Amino acid sequence: MSGGKEDVHKVSPIEEVFNGIAEVVENEVSMNMEDLKVLEAINMGLKTKYGAMSERCDNIQQGLLEMLKDYQDMQPYFAQIDALEISLSRLEDVANQLENYTINLEQRIINQVTS
Repeated sequence: MSGGKEDVHKVSPIEEVFNGIAEVVENEVSMNMEDLKVLEAINMGLKTKYGAMSERCDNIQQGLLEMLKDYQDMQPYFAQIDALEISLSRLEDVANQLENYTINLEQRIINQVTS
């Protein structure tokens, strides 16, 4: 029977070692869980932040598409403006030529009258 008492004493230190290991493992798991909770909170914050940024980008993209459509719709007017600019430039050239002709004609008339 004395052998049984020795077994009880031998089991007790082994149990202490296992309990110590279990406690260390529990602490490690607990720290890892806390780290994961912090990471989860960071991820949720980033998800919210980037979700808002994504929504803004979508709004900007929609605005740009609308501007592009408006620009395309206005192309005929731009073409008309360009054509008017070309016509106005030609008209200005003709007016300058007419003014030069008038000045020359006036000089010829003055020269004929004075001679």
